[in-house]
Formats: sequence, C-alpha cells, structure tokens
Amino acid sequence: MFTQCISKEFKLFAADERSPAADYARALCHHAHAECGGPGVGLIGMCLTGNFALSLVADPSILAPVAAQPSLPFRGATALHMTPEQLSQAKRVVAERGPSSILGIKYKGDPMCPNARFTRLTEEFGDGFEAIMLDGKDHATLTEHVDQGALDRTLSFFKEKLSA
Repeated sequence: MFTQCISKEFKLFAADERSPAADYARALCHHAHAECGGPGVGLIGMCLTGNFALSLVADPSILAPVAAQPSLPFRGATALHMTPEQLSQAKRVVAERGPSSILGIKYKGDPMCPNARFTRLTEEFGDGFEAIMLDGKDHATLTEHVDQGALDRTLSFFKEKLSA
C-alpha cells in the first residue's frame, strides 16, 4: 500500500511529468499566502520534494523557491520532474523575475541528485538559477548534513525575495 501511494503521488521514476503531490504543495502555499499576507511565499523542497520548488516557480504566490538536493525522478540524470509546459512557463517567469529567481543547493558527490541535473537547470534558466554546489558526498544540505554557508544563503535569499 505505501509503495503504491508513494509511486502515485511522487512518480519516483517518471521524467517529464508533474507530481500530483506538487498540487497539494501549491494549495498549501496559496492558503499560507492568503492567511499571512506579504509579498509571497518561500518554499524549500528537499530530496523527494526538491523539484516542487521548480515545478511551482511559475505560481505568482511563490517568490522564493529553494530546490535542495532535488532527487526526482530517480531515472534520468537531467530530468526535472516537470512537464514541458511547466518548464516553459517557469522559464518565462524566471526570465521576468531576473537573476537568482531560484536557489538550488546540492553536494557535488550526492548520488541521489546528479550534477547533470544542476547543469541542465543552469542551461534552462541561465542566471535565474543560482546553483550552490558543495564539496562532499553528503545529501541533506539544510538538515542532517547542513552546510552553514548554504543555510545562510537560503535565509538571505528569503529575506531578499520576501521583504515587503
């Protein structure tokens, strides 16, 4: 049952598809923005949810998306777990918002988040994607294997993007 649920909601191996769980994250961001106000929402996606920050970047309420070790899909080192339409829309929004519209963080040796994925994100979004590539083979950049520089940049990114 658990495997079936996770496969359905996260589509662990499906490239170029959207994750139904991202729709739940989008609704939560809309709710938080409506309830709390302010210019928008900051979002950190980590590991299985790392690509939520990418697939939701075009949403007007999400102004500070952080993709921390985005690991899905597990197949396809350059796959982004987004439909071509989502990618096109995200690229338009990032071009409008300008440099460092998305923050990405990963360890260079992380086997779950291939370096090729960050290369593709840089190719797709140009200077709109700010990549932080940390030395080491760890995985959880902002929790278990926290890198203080990456954490500090994440907090300053939120402050820059979300200050009224």
